[in-house]
Amino acid sequence: MPLWMNSVRAASKLPTTEVAGAKAVFFSSCINRVMQHGEEANSLQQTLLELSARAGKPLYLPADSGGFCCGQPFSSKGYFEAGQTLLQRTIDQLLAWSDNGRLPIICDFSSCTYTFLQQGKHLPAAYQQKLAQLTLVDSVAWLAKEVVPHLPLQRGQRPVVLHPTCAVTKLGLPDALKQIAEACSTQVSVPAQAGCCGMAGDRGFLLPELIAAATAGEAAEARSVADAAGYASATTCEMALSQQSGVHYRHVAYLVQDALKEG
Repeated sequence: MPLWMNSVRAASKLPTTEVAGAKAVFFSSCINRVMQHGEEANSLQQTLLELSARAGKPLYLPADSGGFCCGQPFSSKGYFEAGQTLLQRTIDQLLAWSDNGRLPIICDFSSCTYTFLQQGKHLPAAYQQKLAQLTLVDSVAWLAKEVVPHLPLQRGQRPVVLHPTCAVTKLGLPDALKQIAEACSTQVSVPAQAGCCGMAGDRGFLLPELIAAATAGEAAEARSVADAAGYASATTCEMALSQQSGVHYRHVAYLVQDALKEG
């Protein structure tokens, strides 16, 4: 039987937004649209929307995003044609939402951002051209460059432990992740043994031994930091690290939210 993680919750209904005045399109991943991790007062979507608006960069979250996906759930299991078909459908819709690429696309799950860019290399030439019209930005890069510098933040004293996911590393964003954290906390660390969490999409649900083996060193380092709070940018990776380390991992957007000054 698959491993059940008690932190799995049904996702909240997507917030309503307007395209008028938006500085970017917010494409929330299918995983984040159907489930959330932990008991947060605000959904990840609401949190990113509020932070971006506060920074003067309002986002448009399409209400009709259901059914669109980067295709990774299929392509990662060998159903390459199905994954490519879904990716092509999503690219067409992203072009429509973004006014043919005029607005950048923000994705809230780093693995999905990477899949768009990586699997796009295998698309037919016509779709490679369509993809080239789009500016795809991971939420880590968006927060680091467009949001955090424009917010009044108060650096907290609670130690922060970061998990740069595989996709964040491949996208070249570990420094951006650390930059966000250092704007919000006086104590930021990345475990020396940080690496793949072993979740690999949904493999960790089916073979929890993968998570246990992959995170053993990193989880021990995280536990050694007293009263640590963990942050990453991929829901399933956060679940894996939380399960094995005992440290609660959340999306880094919540760290920014917690550091935001009132007023």
